[in-house]
Amino acid sequence: MTKVAYVGADDEGLKSYYSIIPILKIKYKLLELKKIEGNLAFTSKRGIVSLKLNNVSLKPCKVYCIGNATKDALKRYYGFECKVPEKEDSLNLADLIIKEGIRRLTLVTSNQYSRDMLQKLVDNEIEVRIIEAYEIAKNENIDPEEFSNYDALLFGSSKSFLFSVELIGLDKLKEKKIYAIGQPTARTIETHGLKPLKTFDSPDIRKSMDFIIDSLR
Repeated sequence: MTKVAYVGADDEGLKSYYSIIPILKIKYKLLELKKIEGNLAFTSKRGIVSLKLNNVSLKPCKVYCIGNATKDALKRYYGFECKVPEKEDSLNLADLIIKEGIRRLTLVTSNQYSRDMLQKLVDNEIEVRIIEAYEIAKNENIDPEEFSNYDALLFGSSKSFLFSVELIGLDKLKEKKIYAIGQPTARTIETHGLKPLKTFDSPDIRKSMDFIIDSLR
């Protein structure tokens, strides 16, 4: 039986059901602000969790989320609805915000936010305030041997792939069945000479893992 692992940040809600190689480490920041007003955009559910941990209140006008998992988190923690792009990634999120005619926006994100997304918003004369609500860093405690336990890997981001290359080398990754979440992740993988067997447009890890597991049976 082919063994599959998600390569990204640890997630308590996932690891009861799926194998995870936690190559990324998440650190929620201590924020000084107590209230955010106006138009908001969230690039992941972790930004919402960080605001909640910091007891930050929201008074939004229009709200945009990168995907449905983020939308669900916003509804669960704050009771607000948000709009989600048809293709759930950062550039399509930017396109949605531009199409809506937004002129000012607070972007709640991580220290690894998409510079291409920001540039697209700025190029369309949108004033963007960035709140880095959490940090994404390499997990230095990962044992490289963890990768040897799996035949197929689902990479959740460009960083998770790049850190994996640093840790075990490109040659060992070439021995694996590779999958990607999002076009940016796929492009990063392709620049290293690999081609994902499938790239998932939605950032829904559960659905992607279920698809891979079913297809490899």
